[in-house]
Amino acid sequence: MAKRGRPRNAQNSKKKQDGSKKKKYDVEMIDTELYEVEKIMNCKLENRQVMYKIRWKGYKPEDDSYEPEYRLMCPDKIRKFAISTFKEKFGNVPISDVLRYCENCDDDEFLDSGNMLAIIGKRLFEKGSVNFIEHDSISANRRFLKAMQRSDNEWYLNTFINDDKEKFGSDMKKYCKEVEYRIQIAICYPLVKVYFPLGYDTDTYPTPPPPNYKVTMNILYPGQQDVTKSTQKGFGEIYPFVNKDDEKDNENLPIEQQPRWRFMLDPVKLKVKRQNKFQNNLSLRFSKSAGWKLCADNFIPAGKPILQILGEIRDESEAHSSMIEDGFPIAVSSIFRIARTGKVLDQRNFFDFSKFLQHSCEPNCEVRLELPPAELKIDPDNVPELVVVSNEDIKTFGEHLSLDFFKCFDDDVDKFFSNIKDPLIKEENGRLAYLTENRIDFIHCDCGASSCRQILYVDTAMIGHDQNDRRTVLNKLRPHEKFKGTRL
Repeated sequence: MAKRGRPRNAQNSKKKQDGSKKKKYDVEMIDTELYEVEKIMNCKLENRQVMYKIRWKGYKPEDDSYEPEYRLMCPDKIRKFAISTFKEKFGNVPISDVLRYCENCDDDEFLDSGNMLAIIGKRLFEKGSVNFIEHDSISANRRFLKAMQRSDNEWYLNTFINDDKEKFGSDMKKYCKEVEYRIQIAICYPLVKVYFPLGYDTDTYPTPPPPNYKVTMNILYPGQQDVTKSTQKGFGEIYPFVNKDDEKDNENLPIEQQPRWRFMLDPVKLKVKRQNKFQNNLSLRFSKSAGWKLCADNFIPAGKPILQILGEIRDESEAHSSMIEDGFPIAVSSIFRIARTGKVLDQRNFFDFSKFLQHSCEPNCEVRLELPPAELKIDPDNVPELVVVSNEDIKTFGEHLSLDFFKCFDDDVDKFFSNIKDPLIKEENGRLAYLTENRIDFIHCDCGASSCRQILYVDTAMIGHDQNDRRTVLNKLRPHEKFKGTRL
């Protein structure tokens, strides 16, 4: 359910559902009770903070109130409001044109344009059940949109504005054809079937990632991106990457026959028997509450490797640079530390289907480090692979696969709250109320597990600082305080 923690003071007490007045207090009180949001009616800007007009479930219209975004724990309702608001203003204007408009618009103009796009785009990083709480929402969303553009992820924003059902059908066929082609040419590409939801709601439904563009088939290393783009558009109206040498000879071939991505495969790999490295049947399924989810379509026993987490191998200093430039939502959910190597695996620009593993505080999978077979090594630094392995029997057809993405921050969160003397944090939902009322940015979890930790990450480095000073503050951190990637 969509819920939020609401502060109440003596002058603004609300009516109970039975119409009686709640008790008035002589001093301001913090209400840790959770109320359900029925609908978001409107929004406005106050001091660079987005305020939403809320219709509360079980309350009358006269009880509607404006609430800051950071107190709202209903990302689905906020996202649906953002999509409808954006479409009402811009219709089918190309996203690229809107992004150019956002670069120079003021905050009031940004509210109904770039701010709404950022809300939509964050779903790509939310791991199904997490919510990024940032108090200076306009600054945060401006930074987020720039990061989406730098990593060439505009495709995700484009998928929300296409209401053409006929085009949707042709795209679905094209997508499945391209996925089938990629499975044939890559030994590490998992067997993933995509289930396009029937009777989809175009206000909430994004298409999956273009398989020939963002979803990589192997680890990428520096110097391997010497590619051009095809002359033909693929799924999602995206030009796929191909070898520069291949493009001239194959520009007239059907899109599924073009030899794209061959640049990622070491010649030694091409001699290996063409069979899938991971013998699992997986699927990508859409849920309105969690977005795209990677699921198991066959029984997977405990301890069995499922797929490899793929992306770009970079120096660990890239993780802290992302924390500065992109903000913590992208940094902690996209850059993973490879222990004892000084390297990270970066999923901002390229990723595989592991991008759609869900977060859970009680996951059914874990990550292990494995060295690749000697005959397949293409990395001189011998960086181990991040392999997703089941930690229990996965028996249910269509069960979504999950990892505890943020467990490495547990000690930091506990340490932070151990130094807080406010008795509020001992109450139910008290930690949540403390962070929101003190305007501290954090990651909130709503995975539904019985042992859900609720608070997964606290952005302690920026407490007491203005977001405009983010670069200066984070650059002054000591080496051991800098972000070196999320440890899986």
